[in-house]
Amino acid sequence: MVLPSRLAESRPGFDGAIHLSEEVRNSAITIPRILIWTIVINATMAFGFLLAILFCIGNVENALNTPTGFPIIEIFYQATGSKTAATVMETCIIIIGFAASLANMASVSRLTWAFARDGGLPFSNFFSFVSPPPPRKLFPKII
Repeated sequence: MVLPSRLAESRPGFDGAIHLSEEVRNSAITIPRILIWTIVINATMAFGFLLAILFCIGNVENALNTPTGFPIIEIFYQATGSKTAATVMETCIIIIGFAASLANMASVSRLTWAFARDGGLPFSNFFSFVSPPPPRKLFPKII
């Protein structure tokens, strides 16, 4: 369960380049370069993370049969010997996952809007509608 969620967190870097391709100059050359670089960078970081985890893993049976149900927390605990440090390390990964979820949401909403704008979705008029900005006189009154 942990591995698929970690793989899903790395996807928005690759996916974001595709969704922003309309706004890039010379996109026929720039976007393929960006895609290759995101693959190289994500693969390098994932391989480094994998090496660090494999180097730090202690007892594999304890990691697989952990009472938390998440082997990565047990691996962090084995590496540090501290529940606090293991919690902080896992919290950092959760924060990264949350940030990746926000990037994923922005990417998907942009794709949905562009697809609706081009008439590719049912109810395209509804999904492609962009409300006009409020008048500038409204902001000083609110503040």
